[in-house]
Amino acid sequence: MRRLLVLAAVATGCGLLNVPLPGEEIRVAGGTDSDGVTGTETSTATATVTETRTETATATETSTSTGTTSTSTSTATATETATSTDEATSTDEATADETATDVALATDVTFVDKTFNGVVMSFSVIPAGSFDMGSTSGEAWDKEKVVHRVTISRSFLMGRTEVTQQQYVAVTGLTNPSNFKGDLRPVEMVSWTESVAFCQKLSELESLESAYDGSSNVVLSKSGYRLPTEAEWEYAARARTTADRYGALDEIAWYSVNSGSQTHDVGGKLPNAFGLYDMLGNVWEWTADWYSSSYASGAATDPTGAGTGSYRVFRGGCWFHDARLARASHRHINVPGNRYYDLGFRPVRSLP
Repeated sequence: MRRLLVLAAVATGCGLLNVPLPGEEIRVAGGTDSDGVTGTETSTATATVTETRTETATATETSTSTGTTSTSTSTATATETATSTDEATSTDEATADETATDVALATDVTFVDKTFNGVVMSFSVIPAGSFDMGSTSGEAWDKEKVVHRVTISRSFLMGRTEVTQQQYVAVTGLTNPSNFKGDLRPVEMVSWTESVAFCQKLSELESLESAYDGSSNVVLSKSGYRLPTEAEWEYAARARTTADRYGALDEIAWYSVNSGSQTHDVGGKLPNAFGLYDMLGNVWEWTADWYSSSYASGAATDPTGAGTGSYRVFRGGCWFHDARLARASHRHINVPGNRYYDLGFRPVRSLP
């Protein structure tokens, strides 16, 4: 069952680095620069928010909460066979004879479905834990190579897919900004600032406190929705794996070789062990952090990146870029006001 485990559309977007760093080759797909949020925002504070929690299992489960019924399936079965190879040098990428297999979900991961303004967003409860952040593989770039131990001290909700166009419009009341139109495709052409505004709207709809301070930096102790930190994003993407990718690339990601030069409906590839789809490929995903060219060398607990800066970090690779960029540790950057048609996001929320 290679399908999305939610009842309604979810989507995201992805973006490109337009600031060359030493040794980097930059390809810009296209986009619009802006320092502000466009469109007219309409109030949706009267919307209902319902929540359904389902435990991870190997069977289909149905539960009903406050009049909303949702169905989740804990495993996905692939029906496609990889048919292409990437020109990039990679020890992890899929080859033409690889076939997807069932995904073994982590036994301590649960799913939560929430309804916002009539559309469902599905979240994974990501458990706290520790991992080695960064990479020294042959594909790693210098800005990834300070491998250091990071502890994520609190569990958090994370969107199982990138935010869809249907979700974005329903929550914000704005016109769909995306270049590649489709309710179930990830929203793209959204800036970091607009992504944060979406998260703030989710918090408003659930009557949660804002997870941002006066400088638009995240406060992890707050209960509201926000963008993930770089550390949270990589921890969730790896889902307790240690390789550059959590599976054969053609089976888990839409990237330059198999995308047909466009985005695709979210949830069309295999998830990782945390039940997250498209953590690699389809669209890049904004994170909360300001960019710093290198990590601190020592162990860290709940790092949130630089205190200030000019560029925000995004992660995951996209439909436009090749295999080398579709890795859990790879880092890209852009100014917060920029928009591109390969750049989207997914929200998270700290749990007590």
